[in-house]
Amino acid sequence: MFYILIMILLNISRVYLFNIQKNFICNKKSYSINHSIKDNILNDKNMPLLYTNQNKLNNTLYSIEHIYPISYFKLKNNNIIINDMHNLIKTTKSINNARSNYKYSDFKEIIYIDNYNFNIIYNNISNNNWKLLDNYNYVNYKKKLFIPNNNSKGFISRAILYISFNYDLNYTKIINTDTLIKWNNRYPPNRNEKYHNYIVNKIQKKDNIFISKYSKINLRKILNGI
Repeated sequence: MFYILIMILLNISRVYLFNIQKNFICNKKSYSINHSIKDNILNDKNMPLLYTNQNKLNNTLYSIEHIYPISYFKLKNNNIIINDMHNLIKTTKSINNARSNYKYSDFKEIIYIDNYNFNIIYNNISNNNWKLLDNYNYVNYKKKLFIPNNNSKGFISRAILYISFNYDLNYTKIINTDTLIKWNNRYPPNRNEKYHNYIVNKIQKKDNIFISKYSKINLRKILNGI
């Protein structure tokens, strides 16, 4: 009888400690994969897709891409940054693995040395170092560069802007400034991207102003402050 009582008390303690831990995580806004990421990104057909248009695949073929790679975060153990859903997007596992943490690039890039001097770089995708992936994405494993398809470029730019602005992170290891601005201007937020921002804002109480206030933002002025 005494043994049974002890076991009951131990089980109650475990449940109590679990609830404390759960509440602590929620208060810290560290969103679990099962609830916030999987349910609200992977399982929501209205969420945008990165690098692909295939939204009819089995969910086991999808994964979550960190647009701004975890490896470049200042605090790699900071769950708030790692699980910020503005930086998380559904894509296929194969393309996610191919992108790795490589820098985003484009077929033609302008690299500014100063206000008056710049270099123009052409990425020749016919070169053997470039590999064509599904849906016209390209990866260069030797140079560690990744060129996404056009449908993904706007979302990528605004996710990087959000992370850089909100967490005081340098984006130049992720993408060149001219490419960032070009993608943002050329590919404005579409319905799915706005929906993603709406859902994430509803969960996290954080808005990506580069989406919601897209037409009102002076991007060059903001970038000078990052």
